[in-house]
Amino acid sequence: MGKVKADTSKLRRNSDELFKKGKLAKAVIGYEKLASIDPKNAAWPKRIGDIYRRLGKQSQAIEAYEGAADAYLAAGFLIKAAAACKLILQLDPEHPSIADKLKRLNQERGLPSDDEIAQKKKLTSSSSSTTLVDMVIATEDGEIELEIDEIDVVSAGATEEGKQALENSVLFRGLGAGFLEAVVAESECSEFARGSLVFDESSHGDSLFVIIEGSVVVSSGGSKLAELKEGEFFGEVSLLTNQLRTAKVTAGEQGAQLFKIPSAPLLAAGREDARVVTRLLQFLRLRMTHRLMVVNPLFKQFPVSQRQDLAKAFKCIDAKEGQAIVSAGYHSGGLYVVLCGKMAVVRDDIVVAGLSAGDIFGEISLMESDVATASVVAQGRGLLLKMEAQTFREMVMMHPQVMLFINELADDRRQQLLSNDGAALL
Repeated sequence: MGKVKADTSKLRRNSDELFKKGKLAKAVIGYEKLASIDPKNAAWPKRIGDIYRRLGKQSQAIEAYEGAADAYLAAGFLIKAAAACKLILQLDPEHPSIADKLKRLNQERGLPSDDEIAQKKKLTSSSSSTTLVDMVIATEDGEIELEIDEIDVVSAGATEEGKQALENSVLFRGLGAGFLEAVVAESECSEFARGSLVFDESSHGDSLFVIIEGSVVVSSGGSKLAELKEGEFFGEVSLLTNQLRTAKVTAGEQGAQLFKIPSAPLLAAGREDARVVTRLLQFLRLRMTHRLMVVNPLFKQFPVSQRQDLAKAFKCIDAKEGQAIVSAGYHSGGLYVVLCGKMAVVRDDIVVAGLSAGDIFGEISLMESDVATASVVAQGRGLLLKMEAQTFREMVMMHPQVMLFINELADDRRQQLLSNDGAALL
């Protein structure tokens, strides 16, 4: 057994090396041997299909992709199976068996039919919602409880828990054959060469991306935020917030093959099952807290080893249009981070500043134990992260360098207030 495993590993290394060097005709021989040794592993027919597609051998590519789709579905990787089906349709738009394959295999796996789903819709009150974040706010009241057992803000990527969730298609589990058919029909599978742009910061975005192969690098303002690999997804921030992209994404060292899912089938899925939106919101919270820990000057004052505890201390709350999150003349009650939506800083009925995704407020009032001299009012529906005042003070008091930073920030904001050019003391 040990020798067979060693031989398989060597064969894979050799095949991968040939593939990277562009020696496709030789590489496919190795992958076909791997597929015969390990027929349940969908990665081999998927790679074989990719090679035949590049070589212009359409029929062989379709046959390989069909094998990959069957293997992915058998293993429960529904989105990867949908991506394989989409690759087939890109080669042969009239291919007769794809829709039937999805329906039949979903029935074999015991997933509900579209009629069964229609009888069990959980979001009837939000059927007219136009964005995913509208769905969340329409069905939640006050604090939104999101269970994330581990938030890894030390490493550059998403959590292993998050990766495994996507690998097992937890996000879309139980949504029926109709959803998968919609994903295949409305999505696209694209390849990006090393370093090529997937989307730019501040660009419009209404799609979710799943990494089928390779990796992507996420950056903002020239700083690397994360490197995401096979099985992970991105794009949920703009998808949920209906705002411009908050980061730039480029293909990694070996390029990337991405499955782009537009908002339409996701909106439909959200109307059918609230868990889709809640799970996406979990990842929004994870990514935004990770970004906050890496980029924000305040949290960069804390040792890296302690940032995970900081991130886990935040709770997600919703904001209704016109709601005062912080009121002038009162203590702020906590540290706030804007997840999505826009906030106005108001003093004496005059808007003196605006806050948007990633901005923080409330820290000055907390540190100086003073009331806020300006209000923060939601300019529409939005989502915020909140760290309770006592938790924030306990963490900050243990780190003198953080207190120094807060004092300097307070001085800067006072100067802005005096010049009538920025936010009041919050």
